[in-house]
Amino acid sequence: MEFNTLTTTLTNFVAAFQGGYARLQPAINSLLGALAGIEIVLIGFWWALSGGERLANVIKKILFLGFWLWLTTSFQTTSKAFVDSLINAGLIAGGKPGSYGLLLDPSRIADTGSRPPTPCPRPSTTSASTWSTRSSSGSPTSRSWCPSW
Repeated sequence: MEFNTLTTTLTNFVAAFQGGYARLQPAINSLLGALAGIEIVLIGFWWALSGGERLANVIKKILFLGFWLWLTTSFQTTSKAFVDSLINAGLIAGGKPGSYGLLLDPSRIADTGSRPPTPCPRPSTTSASTWSTRSSSGSPTSRSWCPSW
């Protein structure tokens, strides 16, 4: 049985979200520019009315505004880097049994979970544990643990 619906759905959602973000980006940038301009003018008025004192507060406000503008304009890149770092942390914590491709392909994960393992062989002369299952092509793969008898 082939599972492809989950991966197709995930691909369609990602494409729709990325396309929507690309179409909205020019409007977002112009709105952010206008709001940043208003904020800088208000900071200037506030600083002028205070007699030129509290320069540290003005610099702190400008740095905060700059960070906010950077975060909002580069959100798509920053969020992808954050998700990739979480995936990498999970792979390192789990001993790297998988890959990015497997984690981002839900159909392969569902397909792996839907295939029943083959039964463990009866006791033999070997005392080592064996790993045996059958893949969709019928060849043995290593997925389930059979205890030693």
